[in-house]
Amino acid sequence: MGTAWPAREGPPRLAFGRFVVDVDRAQVRRDGEPVALRPKTFALLVHLADRGGTVVGKQELMDAVWPGLVVTDDSLTQAISELRGALDDREQRLIKTVPKRGYLFDAAVRPLPEPTVAAPGPRQWRWWVAWAALVLAGAAVFGIARLRSGSDAPIGKALVESRSLAVMPFTDLSEPPAPHLALAVDTGLSTDLGRLADIRVTPRGSAAALGSSTSVDFKRVARELGARHVVTGTVRRDGERLQVTAQLVRADDGSLLWADRFEYASAADWLEQRDISARIANLLDLRMRDSLLQKAHKTPQSSQAVDHWARGVYIMLTLRTRDELQQARREFQAALALQPDSSHALAGLALTHTSMVLYRWTDQRQLELDTAERLARQALAADPHSQDALMALARALMFDGRIADAMAVTRQHLNLNPNHARANGDLAAQYYFSGRWEDALRQADVAIRLSPLDRAHVAGCQVLASTALIPLKRYDEAIARARLILDGPRAGGYGVIASAEAWRGNLDAAQAAAAEWLRRQPGITIERMRSSRGSKEPVYLAGMEHHYEGLRRAGVLEGKPTTR
Repeated sequence: MGTAWPAREGPPRLAFGRFVVDVDRAQVRRDGEPVALRPKTFALLVHLADRGGTVVGKQELMDAVWPGLVVTDDSLTQAISELRGALDDREQRLIKTVPKRGYLFDAAVRPLPEPTVAAPGPRQWRWWVAWAALVLAGAAVFGIARLRSGSDAPIGKALVESRSLAVMPFTDLSEPPAPHLALAVDTGLSTDLGRLADIRVTPRGSAAALGSSTSVDFKRVARELGARHVVTGTVRRDGERLQVTAQLVRADDGSLLWADRFEYASAADWLEQRDISARIANLLDLRMRDSLLQKAHKTPQSSQAVDHWARGVYIMLTLRTRDELQQARREFQAALALQPDSSHALAGLALTHTSMVLYRWTDQRQLELDTAERLARQALAADPHSQDALMALARALMFDGRIADAMAVTRQHLNLNPNHARANGDLAAQYYFSGRWEDALRQADVAIRLSPLDRAHVAGCQVLASTALIPLKRYDEAIARARLILDGPRAGGYGVIASAEAWRGNLDAAQAAAAEWLRRQPGITIERMRSSRGSKEPVYLAGMEHHYEGLRRAGVLEGKPTTR
């Protein structure tokens, strides 16, 4: 990814002392020898040189060098230090600090003309023609490869992985332990970084499958997740105060690129600041998508409310039973009792209501969906960028049969964070409920690739994809996918196998799969399955009737059992 330099009208080449700065080529030379500078440090040099002899304020420099980024004074201080070192200006004779005002570039800067290039002779012309032919041939091959293989071609994958990142679970060092805060920090960091432009961020669910910040096999992370960089860290709560350390590491060799410690007056202060993401983005020379760290319009956070919210998130991310879901709901309600306008707690509570429908743990389906929609809209009124609220709203609309509206909300979510694996999975579900089976298959595979080691996420996507293959009458593929997830949390793979085997005429295998499914999910009937989804799309309904007929042949009952 090229760096977008700040707009300027100055000459393309500058000189001062023993240095020549070629802006167009992003090069600095001292006595003809190249000087290595990071892109942001080079941009800082250009802006200072353009304003040579004038005091430049800190805010002007940050706006010029980090446009659209929320950065702290530390970022500017670090870049100034790097620039002084590169220019051998340790005594600060060239770049002077002007207390309380900014920095002064104290050198005579002169423009240089563009270097002249002699017209090529006969041999040079032949060389240039041959070189151009090679470039055009390479471009053609690259284009054909992309057309043949699509956006997931190996070439495209290599380009993406050059900008790829995994956030490992942060280690809790608190006494007494506070694992919910460590999880809140690392999931928040993963979500924020997922909104960066031009980078693929592996969700925490997959990173957690490979260990934690205290036990990282970096080469394995690089191999299995395709991550080039890894973020590790610790969280320590001491009374109200919160201390977070973060490190950025190269995955291929484990070398430390950056480490820092962040001190917060409380967990609420951390939630308000969310400044670690900006530091990492600066280090990777990435720009933020829109207003990544924009503060929501709300009253200051309550530290106790944040603690309850974090506990609710912790339960939801490890959810297994209806009782656990109810416990998470109580935590979010406790947070709202302390801070009624908390967008975080409102969104979390909304997700508990959509989850009741998702897992078929309720007999009051419409009430749950109406409540989820109301809470999600309240959260978005407080914070239009709340990704949990967008996800909750999209799911409430989808389960209520408003598929087009749900898809619009999910696309808004993915515009904020294209790396969000579960939002990509939700888009696959919306294609599915529209009867767009092929689109559902492709989108499910995208969601799986984004978080390949998150078992619950992968199982949900594979159940959806394998079921979508039944209306397409691709029974062998449906069975192959379903067999990958037989130990999933909802055992949905057995239902797919039962239907597919019945349509293939293998009734013994179909009945065995149906019996195992019913053993693991007591109370499942065709009528209950039909009533648990709200889509009225004709193509979807016809495809599901084909699936239900397979289940009937396998021995699944039409109705009656309702035990949970």
